[in-house]
Amino acid sequence: MASSVNSGNYYVVVALLLLSICISSGLVCSPAKADLIDDVCSLSNDVQYCSETIRTAAGSNTTDLADLGSIVLGLATSKVPATQALIRLLYNDANDPNLRDTLNSCLGSYDDCGKVLKDCHDLLGKKDYVGLGHRLGDAQDGPDGCDQSFSDFQPALPEPGELKQASSNLQVLIATVGVIATKLDGGGIH
Repeated sequence: MASSVNSGNYYVVVALLLLSICISSGLVCSPAKADLIDDVCSLSNDVQYCSETIRTAAGSNTTDLADLGSIVLGLATSKVPATQALIRLLYNDANDPNLRDTLNSCLGSYDDCGKVLKDCHDLLGKKDYVGLGHRLGDAQDGPDGCDQSFSDFQPALPEPGELKQASSNLQVLIATVGVIATKLDGGGIH
């Protein structure tokens, strides 16, 4: 599972690296870019999902980056129990004991992710953006660990499409909060 830690931090690191490059080249945070959601989602690996999901959230038309961070973090947090419900449904429908074991492992990964995201809310409230960035990397381990558990099994088990998509959606939201945390911290990577 060591590779899930590396891949868990991968999305956050990539988002933070892209943000730093864009900021240093003057492409992000310029006064000409008025839409905050477009600004943060432009660095996502799924711009459309990021933008559409955030725009549906109450209060997302804010011009305050910290408020937007709280909204996106709330969206990410709400995805955890929804994905756990999907995993339970898949588990109950599964006949293969290996698939059931893997899905059970996913439940644990998502349980950990939910706990870490609660910590992230506290860190955002305390304006500890560096600590928030680190904990977001830990939160990514939930969906990444679940995805990885399918490929780690020998022979590899196919991950159900709905679960793969739910994990991807959560990864996008967590990485987006990472972009926001970096911007709130002045754009630097620590």
